[in-house]
Amino acid sequence: MMKPTPLRNAWRLWPLRALLVSLILAGGVPAGAQTEQKLDKKVRQYLSFEKLPERPRSLIISAIDYYDNGEHQQSIKALMSLLTDKGMYEPDPSLRAWSNQWLALNYYAVDSLEYVKTHVKSSLQEDVDLWHENILDTRLPQDVRRLYEECWSEILNHLINKRESFRVGLGPITRVDFSYRYGLFDFVVGIGTPIILKIKGEVDKSSIQSFDQLLLFARAQRMRKNIERLSPGFYGEFSLLEDLEKRGVKFAGAISGGPILSYTWQSGWEIGGSFEVARLVIGSGIKTKLSQTAFSKDLNLSYSVFEFYFRKWF
Repeated sequence: MMKPTPLRNAWRLWPLRALLVSLILAGGVPAGAQTEQKLDKKVRQYLSFEKLPERPRSLIISAIDYYDNGEHQQSIKALMSLLTDKGMYEPDPSLRAWSNQWLALNYYAVDSLEYVKTHVKSSLQEDVDLWHENILDTRLPQDVRRLYEECWSEILNHLINKRESFRVGLGPITRVDFSYRYGLFDFVVGIGTPIILKIKGEVDKSSIQSFDQLLLFARAQRMRKNIERLSPGFYGEFSLLEDLEKRGVKFAGAISGGPILSYTWQSGWEIGGSFEVARLVIGSGIKTKLSQTAFSKDLNLSYSVFEFYFRKWF
C-alpha cells in the first residue's frame, strides 16, 4: 500500500476547494496560532472558519497539529469530537465533509483502509462534488483516489437503479404522472388539467377554473443523470384533451416537445422545469381554455405552457 507523504507536503494532496493548507510557518508564534495561519483562504471560506465558535475552531486546529506531528490517533479523536460531541456546535455539511476527509487521511496513515473507505463515503454523502476534485488530483495516494472513485460509483449506481418515479408538475397545465426509466429514456404517463385564473372586476370575485378539461398524456424524455448538478434534457409528448363541460366523449390530440432542466439529490428527490416550444394539433373541435400558442393554424409555437415540478425516484 502506498504510504502518505509527510504532512509538510500533505496539503497538496487535498482538493483545492476544501483542504488547501499553506505550510509557511510564522516564527515565534504559538503552535495553535501557527496552525490557524496554515488554513488557506478557500478552506476558511469552505468551513466558514471565522464564524465558528471557539470549541470547533480549536478542534480543527488541534486535528491539524496532531496530524502534522504524526499523532494520528489524537487527530482522529479531535475530528470525531467535531462530528459527535453533544451540546456542541452542530457542524454543517461542509465541516462534516472536511472532518471525514481528514479522518480518511489519518486512517490511511495508520493502514486502516476499511475505515478510510467509510469516511471517504461519508464525505461524499455530505458533499458529492468532492469526488470530482479528488479523482482528478493525481497527487492523492492511489489507494485513496481509487476509493473515491469506488464510492462515487456506488452513489451514482444507487440513483440510477431507482428507475420509477412519481412527479407533480405545477403550471398553466397542472399534471400528475408516473415514469419508468428504460435504457437512455424515461417513459411517462399521466393526467392533467388546465388551471386558469379569472380576474374579474370590482363587483365580481376572481376565481380559479380547473378540471373543466382533462389532459391525458404520454411522454418520452432524455435526461443526463447527474447528482446535485443542473442537468439538461428534452421531451416529446403525445396528449389527448377532453372538454368535460360538453356531453359525450371527444378528444383532441396533439404532439408537442421542449427542453427540461433538473436538479437531483442523492436521496432521489428532483426539482426541475420544462417548457413547451412547439405543438402539432391533431384533429379539431376542442381548444385549451388558455392562451398558449402564437398562431391559430395546426402547427403552433407555444409561449405559455411551462411547468415547475417535483419528482421522487424510487
